[in-house]
Amino acid sequence: IDLLHIAKELTTKSEVTFDITLGSVLKIWHNYREDGQDLNSNGTLGPIPTLPELQNAAQYVGWDFVQIDDTANTVYLTDTHASLDLGGISKGYATDLVAAKLKEAGLESGLLSFGGSSSVIIGSKPNGLNWNVAVRAPIRGNPYVELDNVYFPDSFALSSSGDDQNYYQGSDNNYYHHIIDPVTLYPVDNGVHSVTVFTTENATIAEALSKTLYILPIEQAYAYLDQYNLDHPDQTLYAIWIFDYQKAPAGYDTVDFLLGDSGSSQVDAPYTLLYSNNLKGMTLSFN
Repeated sequence: IDLLHIAKELTTKSEVTFDITLGSVLKIWHNYREDGQDLNSNGTLGPIPTLPELQNAAQYVGWDFVQIDDTANTVYLTDTHASLDLGGISKGYATDLVAAKLKEAGLESGLLSFGGSSSVIIGSKPNGLNWNVAVRAPIRGNPYVELDNVYFPDSFALSSSGDDQNYYQGSDNNYYHHIIDPVTLYPVDNGVHSVTVFTTENATIAEALSKTLYILPIEQAYAYLDQYNLDHPDQTLYAIWIFDYQKAPAGYDTVDFLLGDSGSSQVDAPYTLLYSNNLKGMTLSFN
């Protein structure tokens, strides 16, 4: 129940880019994606849902279909077609709950990582060094290739969203990933391959807002981050967006990469990273 209330508040805070009531639409994409991945593994392209099919499902999106009774501790959906999907926030929320329990038990320093995309860092390192977070290249197939490193002295949370983790290739030869634009009802296609959000608040916020900053066009996303920081002076939000090499829009703080670090060697990784300006001096490459 607590998580649903947080999710409802974040629907408004995220300008409706993050909305767990989009479940009826996401369910269609989930089924097509699973079928498409199976077909792709056999060398066949997958089908793509039609706009009318998605629009029909979108009729059942919205908090008007959700009834929360805090006294009875129950949740009801008023239509059988309506559906909730918590996949875009539950890892962050679970990470925050575990972090809170550990801090209550006396943990003063630690790093929690859930699902590879949501993390909470507690306190500072006992050795006095900064926490070091590697930003991965969004390469399909999931190879581990680092592009830049971000440094924080003490507590923060982070979340990453991108098109390289959960996708399939459709019958038009295009790739369809799992982050859906609630306006177009199709996977986001704005030139961004991934965004990593860092915040001094919590992983729940980081996970939800990583979707917001991924879905919004970069001009709106950048303005959203700046306004969020003005509206929340006791917190700080940072972000790194990743574009194809030299495809980032002009007028922003960017660094071009041709190679990435795979651990044992450097490999081709032609990407351009675009940074929120409050990260200047906090990464290996953006100084």
